[in-house]
Amino acid sequence: MNLNRAVVHRRMDEIVNEVGDIKTDIATITDQVKDSKKVTDQVKQWRAMGLGGLGVVGIACTALGISLASSIEWISRLFHK
Repeated sequence: MNLNRAVVHRRMDEIVNEVGDIKTDIATITDQVKDSKKVTDQVKQWRAMGLGGLGVVGIACTALGISLASSIEWISRLFHK
């Protein structure tokens, strides 16, 4: 009889550990979904403004190009003094 109780208790401990692992996995997935939702909401906002993915990339590339050109101009002024 004691052997059966030990087996049941061991199995119950295993089940408790598995449930704990599942809860941890669910919490991790929930955090990932929250992050994905933020990105999805932002893309929806861009679409509402009439911007697609290429438009956003184009704006970023334009800003980078302006920044790079400004930096080159600033460096060239240092050497032309």
